Amino acid sequence: MESEDRSATGAGTDLPVAGLGGRSYAFVLDWHIRVVAGLAWYAAATWVLKRDFIAVETDSIFWWAILSPSLGIYLLYHLAFEILTAGTPGKRLAGVRIVDRGGRTPRVGALVIRNVLRPVDSFVFYAVGLASVLFTRQAVRLGDLAAGTLLVYANGPDARHDNLSRRRFE
Repeated sequence: MESEDRSATGAGTDLPVAGLGGRSYAFVLDWHIRVVAGLAWYAAATWVLKRDFIAVETDSIFWWAILSPSLGIYLLYHLAFEILTAGTPGKRLAGVRIVDRGGRTPRVGALVIRNVLRPVDSFVFYAVGLASVLFTRQAVRLGDLAAGTLLVYANGPDARHDNLSRRRFE
């Protein structure tokens, strides 16, 4: 019996796994979006509060109205977008999406696990995550391994490929 090339969906649709290039492109786009959004909140809230002559730097309002929402935007960006819209703006622009091992949209629990491990993947300027993507068969980071998820090109077999994304789900 001839072996069949399995796909990420397991149903005959070939979804190429996104490698280092597709992942990196999506990450850089998302990083810029979340930094700009966090800084925009910080600047707008600081401007509004200083306009009302509040000593922003020494007041607890600085933490609760300016700094913590800015940090929340930065730290919860991936999780919030992945749960609420099934992907981040950077992933959509890069043409990639997250699927479970069956090729379906992952459950909330898997998305939480995937994102809770994001800080581990980001150790030493994301070296842990990059190494994991380079050395795992399906180009996944540790968060994906634990959550049972894959990052695939959204447009199936016609999607553009980077040099490291020619691996298929097996």
